[in-house]
Amino acid sequence: MKKLLLISVFLAFTCYFEMNAQNQKHTSNTVLSNISKDRPADFMYLSAPDSTGYRRPLKTPKISDVQRRTNGISELPYPIIFIHGLNSNFETWLEMSEWMDTQFNLSYGGRLDYCLDYDNSLYTANTNIYNSDGDGSDIVRFEYSLNPYGDYFFLNFDIGNDGSYAPIIGSNENVYSNQAAIVKQGVAVRDAIEVILNETGKSKVILFGHSMGGLAAREYLQNSVNWQNDGEHHVAKLITTGSPHGGSNFSFGTLSLLAGVNESSDAVRDLRSSYFWSGQDGVFLKGGLESSSVMWDSLFFSFFNLDVNCDGIISQNIIGLNEKENPTDLDYSCIIGESDIVVSEQDANLFNFIQLNSNLLQNLFYSTAGHLGLTNQTFQNMQGLDEPNEYSLSYEIDLNKNYIGFVSPQPDGGYDSDYDDFKFTITENGIYELKATNTTFNNLNYYILDSEFNILFSDMISEEFNSDYSTQISLNSGQYFIEFESNSPSSLSTYNFSIETTLSNNDNVLENIVSVYPNPTNSITNIDSTEIFNQAEVYNVFGQKIVSKLLDLNQRLDLSELKPGFYNVVLKNNQQIKIIKIIKK
Repeated sequence: MKKLLLISVFLAFTCYFEMNAQNQKHTSNTVLSNISKDRPADFMYLSAPDSTGYRRPLKTPKISDVQRRTNGISELPYPIIFIHGLNSNFETWLEMSEWMDTQFNLSYGGRLDYCLDYDNSLYTANTNIYNSDGDGSDIVRFEYSLNPYGDYFFLNFDIGNDGSYAPIIGSNENVYSNQAAIVKQGVAVRDAIEVILNETGKSKVILFGHSMGGLAAREYLQNSVNWQNDGEHHVAKLITTGSPHGGSNFSFGTLSLLAGVNESSDAVRDLRSSYFWSGQDGVFLKGGLESSSVMWDSLFFSFFNLDVNCDGIISQNIIGLNEKENPTDLDYSCIIGESDIVVSEQDANLFNFIQLNSNLLQNLFYSTAGHLGLTNQTFQNMQGLDEPNEYSLSYEIDLNKNYIGFVSPQPDGGYDSDYDDFKFTITENGIYELKATNTTFNNLNYYILDSEFNILFSDMISEEFNSDYSTQISLNSGQYFIEFESNSPSSLSTYNFSIETTLSNNDNVLENIVSVYPNPTNSITNIDSTEIFNQAEVYNVFGQKIVSKLLDLNQRLDLSELKPGFYNVVLKNNQQIKIIKIIKK
């Protein structure tokens, strides 16, 4: 056992130093508003000692993942941040993440650890984030090492005030950080988003919260003061599973005895839908007065403090989370456990407590699992993670990158087809190539649309193209959408795609003047140039390739089969291209 532990420590340190070397090469896009607190490097890769002194190796980013991404392996448009629930930690998501690694070849980005009661004073609260020693901050982000090419990351609150992972309950280091106020969790979500956007260079993230983790995400989203420095939230989608949006009163000794939950904790206080003895509504979720008469829940113990908004002042009237507006410019999904005895179906239904745009459908999914088993329901979790069905919520993609897309069955009352919507920007007129590979089902339709949602080009990737499909399209500068459609899918499947730069008017363009005559033409067009072209591709005004022809030494192009109209003709040889416009009479 000791030999195995030493090997694990050695590998962890090797990974740590190599990852740091990789991160030093990564260019930051934003300036972080807070700094991380130092801790021993092995705290990132080994747990705190258990009762026998053993420290478990923890999941860590792999150097091979960095190399795979730089070698063009498919990635997600936005990184996922998994958030755990009450008295839990990132390992609640391990089974799901290991399955994603195996099934989809995704890259693990790493873990961000926050201690939310760093000052070890449970009777006072603040939302200050650590900047220097002795500043009295409740919230501390400890030193981390992340893979900048990660597809998903963990947000973790099971941290001691020394930066150790999962300290033993009752130890001096355990300050009930994973039972801290949800307001503090929302601040940590804000900070984590900033860190991950900075590390990955992405523009948005996807938040996936289990149980109380869903409320932590909502606390961030529904309080614009928490948003990023540019005033935007930078969240593309929120998925919650088993989250007590309407509260949960599952307690009265059961949690304390079986799960180690301290029922005086701020988290238990905030999760209440109502208080047992006062009968009043839970203040964090439904609003009310920070007072002992309102928040009277037990004859035997009281909450550590009544400062729900963690501003250092009590006896204030609080606006509840479910009284606050939610942003509608992101996608929402909700997963409900039909065997969940901790959170009722009514209270777990996100759409009972937030508003959607009137033209959006509810992405509501059900699992037979109980509360703790929801994070392992890979099928329903992937349904929740499915890309948006609406153009207005499209995920932004870059040119010349390989992406992975998911096809999954839609919820009851949803669309018959699964629509996956993405958007991209062209900065230069030219010819671009759409590639799709590794489709694992019979037919996949796609549509390319302009910024006004007019369809410019469409096609079906049929079974014969499963290994390799490509087509070239002519696009002018501007924003475009690409939508993939799978008709009535009954199982989970994937596809890979990219939009790549091929040739443009400014790349490899002939310095010699090329002319065509006659133009307009009825049929035959002559190409006059000092260069010899061997191929001509003709595109209509919608960017669709109409015909491709080989040219002989006479450089004559027969357009007699084309309908009257305007056409772009791409002339090619082995080294150069020229794009010309021709009018067919």
